[in-house]
This record gives sequence, C-alpha cells and structure tokens, in this order.
Amino acid sequence: MRRAIILVLMVACNPVVTKPPPLPAILINGQSNAVASVLMLKDNKNEPHLLPGITGPDLLSWSGSAFYPADGDSVGMGTQTSVGVGLWGAHLGRQWLDDNGGELAVINRGAGGKALAFFLPGTANYDLMHTHVTDSGVEPFVYVIAQGESDGADLEATSQAEYFAGLCAWHAAIRLDYPTVEQVVIVGTSSATCGGDSSEVRAAQVQFADSHPDVVLVDVDDMTNDPLYHTGCHYTYPGYQVWADRVRGAIQS
Repeated sequence: MRRAIILVLMVACNPVVTKPPPLPAILINGQSNAVASVLMLKDNKNEPHLLPGITGPDLLSWSGSAFYPADGDSVGMGTQTSVGVGLWGAHLGRQWLDDNGGELAVINRGAGGKALAFFLPGTANYDLMHTHVTDSGVEPFVYVIAQGESDGADLEATSQAEYFAGLCAWHAAIRLDYPTVEQVVIVGTSSATCGGDSSEVRAAQVQFADSHPDVVLVDVDDMTNDPLYHTGCHYTYPGYQVWADRVRGAIQS
C-alpha cells in the first residue's frame, strides 16, 4: 500500500509541460514578382522601406536557423540567412495579423527569372522550402505561387499542356508534404509579361484552378501596362499593395 501511495504522489508532483502551438505560416514561391524586393526593382527604389506598421515582432520569417522579424525590403528567401519576405508578402502578413492577431510566419523561397521546372518536386528550390518548413516547425495554412513569366518569354515557350502538367505535379507533392495547407493561391501571370507571350501559361493557370477545388486564381491583369502599377515585367510599390489586398481576399482564414 505504501508503494502505491508513493507512486501516486510522484505522478502528481510531475509538472505537466505543454508545448506552445506551432506558428501559423504563409508560404510564398515563384519568380521575381514573388520575391517583390524594393531593391531589385528600379521603380521602387525611391519608395519607403515599408509603410508604417507593416513590420513588427509578430511578423516573422525563418532564416534557416531561427525566427526573425520579417523584412519586406530584402530579396526573399534566396539564401539560408535572408529573412526577407518581399513587399506584398509583408503587406499580406500584416493584413492577416490585423484580422487574426497572434504571430505569423511568412516563408518565401522565390527566385527571379526561373521557369516552372525550377520549382517542381525534386528540385533544390522545392527541397529547401520543405526543409525550412520542417526545421522551423511552423504550420502552413496557405501556399501562394506567382510564377509564369519565364515560361511565356522563353524562345520555346511552355505549352498549356506542359504548364498544366507541371502545376499538377507540384500540387500533388505539396498536398503530401504540407498536410496542413488548406488553400493554394495562384497569382495569375500578366498578359503582357516581359515581352513574351503568356497566353499558354494563363490558359493553364485557369485550367488548373478550375480542376482543383482547393486552388484559387487571383487575377491582377487589370493592372497590366498601367505605369502606376506595372512596369512590363514587375509591379510598383502600389501594384504590390494591390497584390496583397487580392491575395488576402482569396485566403479563407
């Protein structure tokens, strides 16, 4: 009887340790418009670093070793040490925090000038994003991709069928690797994209969104060729703010 009492007391005295819930996270990937750096775009160099209130200790990015306040003026997650999330990524994160509170992680692995094949499963880009998410312990709820300019501008442009097949392969992989992702958001490629023909890419994006119920296609083509918002390849600071508004409107949470 004494031994039983001792065991009960030992159990009662052991403190219950509860782990904090994982940070919710937005994942961003794609070409230079996904990176959306103020430094790399000549049209944005005279803009403020970020509008007041966009940065803050509750808006975080993973550097490859630890969380740091996200910087919307950097060059995306191009290296293990960068903590940038891009202009519209920072705006998007702040909008989500204004609605939900708490803390939010934004992880961006965008890389400028790359065709869709660069981002598909089995590539370094895909694997590094997965490593960042796994190592940081975040719980991503949405994955946003803004890609397609290179596939439209290539000398041998990607066909609708090829681009659609690539998106489907990417989508199938992220559904397995990111089970907490509830939505995939595709930012539609501009109809005037860096001098190329994006019609095949755009048709594939529409086809992809129509055939996958968890995918939302965000249209930003009304800004095309408007110098206030669009430079021919990239977008101005006001243009990226519109991106953030529209992507936020597409996210259900």
